[in-house]
Amino acid sequence: MFFRKHAILKEFLATRSGAIAPLFALSILAMAGAVGLVVDGARMYSLKSHLQNSVDAAVLATARRAAIDPSADLTNVFTSFFNASTPAEHSSVIGSISVTKRGNLIDASVRADLPTTFMQLFGTSSVAIPASSSAEFGTGDLELVLALDNTASMAGSKIDTLKSAAKSLVDTLSRAATTPDKLRVGIVPFSKYVNVGLSNRSASWLDVANDWTETINWCGNTYPNERYTNCRNVTQACTIDGVPSSCTSQSCDYIPGPAVYQCQSYQAQHTWNGCVYSRSSPLNVTDGSYSSRIPGMMDEWCSQPLTPLTTDREKVRDAIEAMTPSGDTYIPEGVMWGWRLLSPQAPFDESRSGGSQRVGRYLVLMTDGVNSVSPTPTGHDGNDTTAANQLTLDACNNAKADGITIMAVAFQVTDTTIKNVLQTCASSGGFFYDAADSSQLIASFDSIGQQLVNLRIKK
Repeated sequence: MFFRKHAILKEFLATRSGAIAPLFALSILAMAGAVGLVVDGARMYSLKSHLQNSVDAAVLATARRAAIDPSADLTNVFTSFFNASTPAEHSSVIGSISVTKRGNLIDASVRADLPTTFMQLFGTSSVAIPASSSAEFGTGDLELVLALDNTASMAGSKIDTLKSAAKSLVDTLSRAATTPDKLRVGIVPFSKYVNVGLSNRSASWLDVANDWTETINWCGNTYPNERYTNCRNVTQACTIDGVPSSCTSQSCDYIPGPAVYQCQSYQAQHTWNGCVYSRSSPLNVTDGSYSSRIPGMMDEWCSQPLTPLTTDREKVRDAIEAMTPSGDTYIPEGVMWGWRLLSPQAPFDESRSGGSQRVGRYLVLMTDGVNSVSPTPTGHDGNDTTAANQLTLDACNNAKADGITIMAVAFQVTDTTIKNVLQTCASSGGFFYDAADSSQLIASFDSIGQQLVNLRIKK
């Protein structure tokens, strides 16, 4: 049997009929083609996978930019991000890029032309590899309160920068909101006190006296012939609202002249201008039990009235623009009134949280200095910075426990103690911003806007 098989093989190899050799050649070619398809197929799969990942990442970045800057060239934005995430060996085969915007939806598509290797044997020199993706941006149901330092140390360019940064943040979120009712914003300008607005004078949660007038009789020496001479400007180191500064004041030589004793009476007007101070401990850092009412502060000027949560973008912008710096810093009241605006109960009940609807609640707390006053039984006239810092932390912790996300911004703050307080106040996830100058303050508010804009791939 062995010799018979050997003979048959010898006969096959010796044949000259031409029927077997072509079949053998075709089989070899088919085998080579199959191997080529596997090799080229692996290259196609690798490119497709990397291409899709790059398109997904770039379209998300483009959607974020579109939410922040409606005038941005989205094709350039997408291309820049796409190129940065695409390996060099793949970027050389990109054929076309297309980016379009439909409302809050960004569509992007990319085509790569991959040169083949073995498939060229069959007349296919390249294969088109497409990848596409869509990303949608929006705010979801979002409630945001800006508790902004309006103290004297914010005067000048600092308050102007803050106004610009805050309005830009509001504009960013307003553009990103899929419908106007998705976004509600409130403003709490704070300094030594907070202004809750004269319209709340009769509110059940507020304890404030009626305005009244008293007659005061006074007797003593007057100096009708007093004079001031040799007046000059004097510059010296000073502290404005707890922030070291350089102050210029006028100094004169005083010549009182002869004293003249006299008596006189005058009318003293006692007025409530909307200012309130904190309740006694522990109610000063809690949101509730408003049968123990919030005390109003008579004869005191404070910042512009707060603005409860509203969908009215222009009203919010006007409130920001009206901010005027004055007074000392007491940060806990900024936190507390921000929390109260985000609470569905009194003093303000505009918040939609607390029900079945899922609402994101955020508080942006911004200050440029240290707590320069502390509570007393009749106001915020103490100087216990340590106590004020602890109350700041207590208020922040209680607000966070109630489900509020706090984003804290330190603006040109050099005191490490208050920086640590603000960093601890901030919720986890990189929500503390240390802005050393005006450009960094603007960048911080831009970053907050980016973090609050929800992005998702929608294929």
